[in-house]
This record gives sequence, C-alpha cells and structure tokens, in this order.
Amino acid sequence: MVVLRRFFAILSFLLSLSAFPSAASSLTADLSYVANQLTLNFDGGASGGGEDIVSYSWNFGDGGTASGTRVAHTYASSGNYNVTLTVTDSTGNNATQTATVSAGEVRTGFEDGIMSPMTVCTTQGANFVAPAQVYDEGLNTVGAGGETAIKVKWFQSAYNGTRMTKGAEMCSPINIYKEAWIGFMFYLPANGYPTDKEAGMFQIFEAGGCSSWAGMLTIVNNSLRIAHRGACGSATQKTIVADLTRDAWIPVVVHLVASHQSEGQLQIWVGDAAQNAPTYSVTGINLGFGDWNDDELASGSQLYFKFGQYDYDTSNYTDGETRTSYYDNVHIIATAADNGWSAVHPTASSFAYSGTAYAASTQPVVTRTAEYAFDGSADTKWQGSGQSGWLQYRYADHAATAITHYTLTSASSAAARDPLDWALLGSDDGKTWITLDTRSGQTFSSRSMARSFSITSPGSYVYYRLRVDANHGDTAATHLGELTLTP
Repeated sequence: MVVLRRFFAILSFLLSLSAFPSAASSLTADLSYVANQLTLNFDGGASGGGEDIVSYSWNFGDGGTASGTRVAHTYASSGNYNVTLTVTDSTGNNATQTATVSAGEVRTGFEDGIMSPMTVCTTQGANFVAPAQVYDEGLNTVGAGGETAIKVKWFQSAYNGTRMTKGAEMCSPINIYKEAWIGFMFYLPANGYPTDKEAGMFQIFEAGGCSSWAGMLTIVNNSLRIAHRGACGSATQKTIVADLTRDAWIPVVVHLVASHQSEGQLQIWVGDAAQNAPTYSVTGINLGFGDWNDDELASGSQLYFKFGQYDYDTSNYTDGETRTSYYDNVHIIATAADNGWSAVHPTASSFAYSGTAYAASTQPVVTRTAEYAFDGSADTKWQGSGQSGWLQYRYADHAATAITHYTLTSASSAAARDPLDWALLGSDDGKTWITLDTRSGQTFSSRSMARSFSITSPGSYVYYRLRVDANHGDTAATHLGELTLTP
C-alpha cells in the first residue's frame, strides 16, 4: 500500500531510449503501460517534440504488432518481453523507446479500497474478507504498507462441515505451472487472534489431483509452520518461527519451483530475514501433484494462492469465537526472476516505505504511481487516468503539519496532460477535507517548470490532497512531475 497502486501487476521498467530526429527536431517516444495479468494496455500518448506525430508503431516482443496511440495486447503465457514503440512525425523523423515488461504478475496494495485483482474465494458471509482502513482499525501503523489493508474475519458458529464455514480467504487470479515468487505482509492483533488454535494463513493450492494444498503456512498456537507435499498424502512439516510477534506487520516472501522429478524448491523468508539467509529452504523435492507436461504442471493442475484463514482444526473450535487478521501488499511474479526476492518483498521492493504514505485516485502506469510526485525528480511523474484525479500525501506517524505554500512541477513531456484547474485540500482523518487553495486556468510555459503557490490561511493537517479538476485537454491522462509541500 504506501502508494499502492491498484495494479494488477508490478512490471519492471528497464527503459532504453534511442531517438533519430533531425537537427531541428526533439522528437521523443514515451511508452507506458498498464498490466492485467496477461493483458497489457500500452499508451504512447506522452510522446512528443518534433512536428506532429503521424504514426505509432508497436512491436510486442512475441511476434505481435499494432498501430495506434493506445493499444492492448494479450500474451499467450507469463514471461518477460521487450516491447518497442516507434513514433514518426510529419517530416519523417523517427524515435523509439524499448521497455522490458513482465506479463503474468499481480501487484496490489488495495489503496483504491477494492480487492481487485484478488477475489474472495472462501467466506462465511459478506464483508468477512474486505478492505479496511489501517488507522481506523486501531492497528500499529509502523511498517504498514499504507492506508488500506484486507481484513479477514472468521467466527465459529454452527459449523456444518463445509469448506466455506472453515475459512475466510482471498485468491490470486493467475496460474502457476512451474515457478513463482510471492510477497505479502500479515498482521495478527494481540486481542483479535487466539494463541491456542491451529489454522492455515497462506496456501499454495493445487487445482488438479486431489484439489488441495501443495504447500501451506499455518499458525499453530503462536508459531508459524510450513507444510509441503508432492502427492495427496502426508506432508513434510517444520516450525519455522517459534513465536510470532503480535500487533506488528510481518513481511513474507515465498519462492517455489514445482516438480515431480525431485527437482522442486521452496524458500521462505519471514520478518527481517536477509535474502541470503531464508527462514526455510529446501531443494531436490517433489512439490505439486496432478498432471504434468514433463516436469511442468499441465493445464488443469496449475497452482494458485490463497491468503487469509483456513480454520480446519474443527476439534478445537470455541463456540462464538471470532478471529481477525490482516493482509497487505500482495505481489506475485508467475515466472522465474533473477531479482524475484527484491521485486516482491513487501518492504524492500518498490513498495517504497519511508514512514510516510502516498495515494492517488488512479495509478495506471507502473512507473507513474503517486510516489513519483514526491521523489525529488522532475524526470519522473505521477500519472492518473482521464482529465481529472487526485494526489495525496500523509505525514509520517499521522503528525499534523502546517504548510505555508506548495509547488507544482510540470512533467517532462505532454503539456496537454498538465493540471489546469485544481484545489489543495487538508484533512485530519483522510475523510473530512478543508479547502486551502484553489487555482484555475493555470499554465506551465515549459517542461519540468516549477510554480509555487501561497496558502492564505494555513492550518496543521495530517493529510494533504491535490485535487485536479481539469487538465489541458488530453482525455487519456493527467500527470504531474512533482508536488512539494513546504512548511
């Protein structure tokens, strides 16, 4: 969450820009994209310079091509692809940009207040697995991913032997056939989750075979246990954390390689475990069951993941008991990845935790999310969908701070996406807002231009929000290079 992006994936942008303009031109290509599992939506609308652009040509790295300012492409399988955008202006000058994109990922911090792309797959009733505000829930905000997490609630009442009454879980939307990296964080409240029960909290679930778990992290009293198996029978089990910390956000990273030829792997990092010192590691195992194509799971036998509570220990139910836990910053890479640990780690990755939180109304591009408006560089930017939107900042530890003026820095390209009309708002709780300043008809005469504005009657607020009511005419997106708040 800190900024979390209601993204359906975290896609690593490794940009390589090469342009071939004439001496009188500064034509540049600007490639950005949104991911939804295997479907990526590309946007070249921020390209500019030179004369009027007359064509946009896309090569998606899998043999597919397309033309147009904004296009979508669906890949057949998870993997990394080199995508190239070539733009041509009316004088015949060309410019290109290449990005390495990863299809088949899920990444969300639930900051937009919705679960998508995760879905509720086990529940006793409505709102038992649902977004909740960390601060309103009274949770420890130290180490939190941001404003919003997924609250998972379960209670024992009239158990009828069905799976639905055993648990409350959300499921991932992508399938794993061989290898994956998974990152998330969880929270167990001292007064909300029992210390004398046994329940699953994360499942590597197998769709084929006996349709059950191939791996499971289980909370046993107050310890954490891993179990994994390569068949439907008994499992290898080991306690990997003897005493879990309560009222704290605990990061988890899981790396798995499925195999039925004794070449599988499973590594797990919990808490502050270093990359070179996993909390649990095993290689040369069988992991997964069902149908196989050589040593890769076949369609229909794929793996996916469940997060939440699977309260299967029916012999130890307490009538009327309620159990509550929380999850945040879920990131799944459905392929092998050299940087998998750092990419999915919920505190070490580009989920940038600095003790402050940022949020934006829409964050459609992985390298254009809200924190880029606060990173001190006009070369990066926040970008939201459409001609309006908002950008928000919360001070660390909910410390109310008075600001006397603020500065907007235009983005490095596409003036039509600059804010035109806006208001700056302040709030103590992120719900009730006070208007501090309004501006209309504003322009930026150059790219990466900083303009400062005074606040006539400043006050001390925890949250500040820039509400952009209109941009300079681009219907696809609104962007901003930097938002600076000055006490």
